Amino acid sequence: MLAQRSARLLLSRVTNARLMSTKHLIITAVGPEQPGIVASATDTILTSGLNITESRGIKLGTNFALLMAVSGPSSSISSLPSKLESQVGKLKGFQYMFKETTDPLIEDVSEPNFMGTVRVRGMDQPGIVQKVSELLEKHDMSIERLETTVDVEAPFGGTQLFMMEGMIAHTKEVDDDWMGWMDLMDEIEEFGEEYNIDAEVEPFAEDDEEEFDGDEEQEDYTMKKKIYDVGNIPPSS
Repeated sequence: MLAQRSARLLLSRVTNARLMSTKHLIITAVGPEQPGIVASATDTILTSGLNITESRGIKLGTNFALLMAVSGPSSSISSLPSKLESQVGKLKGFQYMFKETTDPLIEDVSEPNFMGTVRVRGMDQPGIVQKVSELLEKHDMSIERLETTVDVEAPFGGTQLFMMEGMIAHTKEVDDDWMGWMDLMDEIEEFGEEYNIDAEVEPFAEDDEEEFDGDEEQEDYTMKKKIYDVGNIPPSS
């Protein structure tokens, strides 16, 4: 029994020491779209003994933007920026930015008391994202994820079709009977009428276990169930 307690104590000390020595880094990279962007970055990160915990990648016009969270030993984290920047010569016009952060798994994050989806669809016009983000801020909603696109292949009333979809959450302390998100729903709909576009906020129920038949509906349901979309960078870049 004494030996088991000593073993558990030793394991606990080793685990705590590893957590203390592990560092976390957010990497942002952007530059002209070209082959080898993701391969170059991930190869340098992995050969440095680091782990890619989260990643995003998207093509924006003629540019490609890459966002990654990596973790590993402090010494390896410290030397990674210079190693990545030394690869810039192989990638024309590419730039890196770095920011150290805390471990997202142990960071104190309040449990959201509301989660939902905000959707906007209609004629592309200035000020849509700014107005929607103002309304979200007014009601203390944080944006967990946001995507906007302009469909140049589908003219809408003689112009382009704008689409916006995002995951939102409310984490501030409120009373048990708080229903403030309903006011946001009303104001988003009023905004849509003012701009002559479709705009809505849809609450998401965590305990919704409805199953879908179609792949597209299932994919949409899965997206709602995950606030933080942890995945691999698309291999096309």
